[in-house]
Amino acid sequence: MLRVILTRHCETEWATEKRYQGNKDVPLNDVGRKNAVLLGNKIKTLNYKISKIYSSCLSRSYETAGIISEHNGFESIEKICELNERNFGDWEGMTYNEIENKYGKTKTNEYLNNPLNFPVPDAEIFNDFKDRILKGLNFILNANKEEIKDGKEHTIIVVAHGGTNRIIICNALNLSFENFFKIKQDFGCLNVIEFYENFTVVDLMNGNI
Repeated sequence: MLRVILTRHCETEWATEKRYQGNKDVPLNDVGRKNAVLLGNKIKTLNYKISKIYSSCLSRSYETAGIISEHNGFESIEKICELNERNFGDWEGMTYNEIENKYGKTKTNEYLNNPLNFPVPDAEIFNDFKDRILKGLNFILNANKEEIKDGKEHTIIVVAHGGTNRIIICNALNLSFENFFKIKQDFGCLNVIEFYENFTVVDLMNGNI
């Protein structure tokens, strides 16, 4: 069995300002770095023998992964750019209020209620985003396929983003991706997903530090 500890990166300044970060490379803020230390220590108390750490290529994720690795005896992190957050096009860098003021609350509500089909201006199409994330996940699972089959427990860490994690969790639960926004993912949260050869179990979702 392959156990995946899936976590969201910790806090950034844009997050506190409620700005869409998307594919912009926004670093952690001081609170985020402190919480990443707590997250690393929390993972250490789980007493899992961790074999690998993966991260998206965006610095807020990679920096979170680096702090986690320092507290769990790792020196290397493998970057998987397919795990990057969705590119939100014109919305990136804008606050929720700015988006509502520019496009209207009706449009933003339409996006929240229909994330699969709402056309965010110049953004990555949702289905392309979903396919990219699942490609990244499949790369990780294929790289660890022997661990899934050998009957023993193996644990890896994946540090990514709110949108990325929701795609992975929906996929694990065989949920329609229309349920995307029904899955909460706080900064620095912990999810635990167990991958067996023929089925998947979600053991923990949005656990806090």
